[in-house]
Amino acid sequence: MLSRPAAVFMVTAAVLGAVAGPASAARVIRANPARSWGVTYLGGWHVTAHPEYGKAVHALGQPSHVNNPDIPHCQVTWARLGLRIQFTSFGGASSCADSLAQSAVVKGPNGRSSWRTQRGLRVGDSLRKLRRLYPDARRKPSARVIVYQEDPMLGDGVIVTAVIRHRKVASFRLWLGGAGD
Repeated sequence: MLSRPAAVFMVTAAVLGAVAGPASAARVIRANPARSWGVTYLGGWHVTAHPEYGKAVHALGQPSHVNNPDIPHCQVTWARLGLRIQFTSFGGASSCADSLAQSAVVKGPNGRSSWRTQRGLRVGDSLRKLRRLYPDARRKPSARVIVYQEDPMLGDGVIVTAVIRHRKVASFRLWLGGAGD
């Protein structure tokens, strides 16, 4: 038999675990293809309105690695989030810090615990779950395009792609489009 303080501690720990667990901690990848031709939000970062490198760092925290920080075409990694973003500029920028978010990849165990789509799909989920959540996904070799524009004015309309390996979601490829097409 547990003492009252021990029982209260166990219940409190269980409640806190449920509230602070990976499911609730996941940031949402949001896209609205009717209004924007790229991912709108990555968690609390409004990518469409503020695709700048500094805004990403403010919203996501300090990156774990910046590849080629002195040129306007760089890859920035947030390992703890399982996120890598390609920043680029098609003119005017002199460094990564002056560049805009163009595309991103979410992958690995940290990607699974850190991110989910608006409908709840995560890295590591089964192809069956993907089909249930996104019945209209477009097939591509080893992938499914789960968020897209029907009749895009620019590009192919692909916004969020789930890459499939061994009948599971291996990663998400995201079109951010901050630097243009």
